[in-house]
Amino acid sequence: MSSTSLPEIPLAPLSRPGVPEPRLGERASFPELEWRAFLGHAAISPASAAVREAVRACVEDTMRGGAAAFLPWELQRRRLRRGLEQWLGAQEGEVALTSGTTRGLTDLALALPLREGDVIVTYAGEFPANVT
Repeated sequence: MSSTSLPEIPLAPLSRPGVPEPRLGERASFPELEWRAFLGHAAISPASAAVREAVRACVEDTMRGGAAAFLPWELQRRRLRRGLEQWLGAQEGEVALTSGTTRGLTDLALALPLREGDVIVTYAGEFPANVT
């Protein structure tokens, strides 16, 4: 199914009752975080209240509807991807959603037509899995 033929379904609202609106530099989205300072990064980071709420909603939909819950969430994922493409000025199909940085970089690297003798440039201190 191409993204142009997707039925229009509303995305779940970003702001939900009881879930604070995210603001740069504020901790309201992380009410249970015990550390005074936490420098999140691509490998390990606490889930925000909005992420926890979205995961909870997905799990509850799956508990109630089983496999029938898949399609609405898949359509939302496709609409998210389309929105990101538009926001980035990318062409349809140029944005990929992955489970994480390492997975995305690995998939990209495996898709490149690399040959013996090709050189890949990274910076000193790159996350080890990304170099591999």
